[in-house]
Amino acid sequence: MFGNVLVGVDGRSGGRDAIAFAKQLVDRGARITLVHVYGDVWTLGRGGALLLAIERADSEQMLERERDAASVEAELLSSPASAVGRALHELAEHQRDDGTWDEPQYTGTGFPGDFYINYHLYRLVFPVSALGRYLAAQS
Repeated sequence: MFGNVLVGVDGRSGGRDAIAFAKQLVDRGARITLVHVYGDVWTLGRGGALLLAIERADSEQMLERERDAASVEAELLSSPASAVGRALHELAEHQRDDGTWDEPQYTGTGFPGDFYINYHLYRLVFPVSALGRYLAAQS
């Protein structure tokens, strides 16, 4: 039915139901992307880089657990935003044809107010890490 389904996941039963429903909606060979939106108004853009890094790591671990529990092949994406609905809409609107996203935000702190660092391949680090862990677990 669908070639690409974006599923909001938060570690609760409603998210698990959404994953099960997505599995029924996709065509063979289609792409499912599990997304967790994290962060809060007071941390985004206000020097909460360490807190956001911790929240991102927690988010990525939760997504791995939910994907494993659902036995689904899915891409995982953790996205910082203060409003879940807005974040999911933005992700759906900006997904590239190859199933990835650009990451225009700065991913390193640098010296706030002076300069910021952008790790251009950071958006690929998690998928590569997940594949490496999978291969290590198989051997």
